[in-house]
Amino acid sequence: MRVHFVLIALLVMSSQAQEKIPVEIETPHGTVAWKELPRDKDGKIAKFLRELTPKELESLKSDAKQACPFVVRYAPNAKQAEHPLDEFDFAFAGWLASDDPNKESSDRVIRILGSAYGFYCIEHLGVRWAWIKDEFGEDIALVRENPTTRSFPFTSIRYRIEDTGLSSNSTLARKGSFRRSNSART
Repeated sequence: MRVHFVLIALLVMSSQAQEKIPVEIETPHGTVAWKELPRDKDGKIAKFLRELTPKELESLKSDAKQACPFVVRYAPNAKQAEHPLDEFDFAFAGWLASDDPNKESSDRVIRILGSAYGFYCIEHLGVRWAWIKDEFGEDIALVRENPTTRSFPFTSIRYRIEDTGLSSNSTLARKGSFRRSNSART
């Protein structure tokens, strides 16, 4: 288990060394912005490896259950949001702005919000959790086969934390990140 964590951490760090390409599109709901890592010359999408084990799924469910207390802690008025994903945005912004030395680590926030966002997507978009492999390594992602789709909620949140530098001056709530983001990295 520890070896897997170290390998995953090394893969994430090596993939972060690559220059991310900013992409924006306009939608009826506003601007959608994300960053993509460059694709291989052949442009192939990440390859499906395997379904998650029941233990892995249970771990993600456990992390996702922490989203409600996280929202209550960092965005107590978020229940008035017009969309459920806005609650995540407001809580994330509150977490960024918090100077509490006991606040959750970046890695913990990535797991909590990534899992909760992933289960929201599963419920509303017909995707599922799976292990995938691409030129950057192996990762847990949201997948669908028809049309072929790969989305990386954990990586997407990690990139947004990197973009803010944990600064309270830049909040995801202003961008509507969870509600209007494309978290695909390939």
